[in-house]
Amino acid sequence: MKLRLITNVVVTIFAVCSLAACESKKEEKTSAPEPKKTVNPQASAPAPTDPTASMAHAVVIGKSGAAVDLKYDVLNKPEPGKPVEIEIALIPGVLVDSMSVNVVGQSGVHVSGGDANFGKHAIGEAARHKFTVEVEQPDVVYLTVNATAYTVGISSTRSFAIPLIVASPVPAAVDNKTADAKKETGSSQAAAEPKK
Repeated sequence: MKLRLITNVVVTIFAVCSLAACESKKEEKTSAPEPKKTVNPQASAPAPTDPTASMAHAVVIGKSGAAVDLKYDVLNKPEPGKPVEIEIALIPGVLVDSMSVNVVGQSGVHVSGGDANFGKHAIGEAARHKFTVEVEQPDVVYLTVNATAYTVGISSTRSFAIPLIVASPVPAAVDNKTADAKKETGSSQAAAEPKK
């Protein structure tokens, strides 16, 4: 009797263990499906480039006023008596109903087309404007740019400075004469030195 009872217990334990092992294999197969690789269209798309990335930041003058940033680009080499074209980009930090800009030069600086008005712009949406400047003499001059933003009937202004280095071009003929003079001086010095 004892032997039969022990045999039954052993067979039962063996059957339970076998059944448990089979169930765990089933669970492994069903519970671990191959995860699907989802492609995020935003992650694979290249980040949009900033159209004003190549422009320089203008310097803020005085206390900060309007939530507007200003970038600029000098489009041709500044020379005395010749018009130079400058492009600016007003970039609001808040949603604005409208913006305006006014560019003023110091004495001896003539600004053409420096005033402009812009409509509604979203945060970070650049409002671009081009104007020309003519400087009479070689000098380092500063342009003052006043940007005004209008939001919900309230206006605020922020002033910026744009530096402009105006230099006279070096004539090519002078460069050639200087180079020739240096060559002649060098060859005459070499001829005057005694041989050792």
